Amino acid sequence: MVKKVIIGVVVVALLAVAVLFGQPLFSSVMNMVSPPPQLVVAPSQEFTVNLLDPGMRRFLRMRMSFAYYDNSELVAEINSRDAQLRDTVFAVLRTRSINDLATNENIDKLRQDLVTAINEILEHGDIVNVYFVEFAMQ
Repeated sequence: MVKKVIIGVVVVALLAVAVLFGQPLFSSVMNMVSPPPQLVVAPSQEFTVNLLDPGMRRFLRMRMSFAYYDNSELVAEINSRDAQLRDTVFAVLRTRSINDLATNENIDKLRQDLVTAINEILEHGDIVNVYFVEFAMQ
């Protein structure tokens, strides 16, 4: 009974501190109690695909890594569904032309489209980012 009262007082005190001093202090305290999951960057994979350029034979060769929060179920799913993930990446890349990849803004849009498409098929977690390790168009 005494432990419940002490825990209740501590929780109320933390909430009061959060209200009085703002969210950053509360987040810091919560991180000490329960540290956030670690961000993992998977080894890069190579992709080569023909770009959508009518009448021209253009292709993109790139190496890309997935970033996600450490989750053993997600790692197992990524490994077991490699073919489906690669197919999803190819499906997104085949919709782009060389002009679609000419600016940093368009590369960022591609990055977001890849994250969205990959997350649509994953069941045990999400990819939070993709990193382009190599990116060559010809």
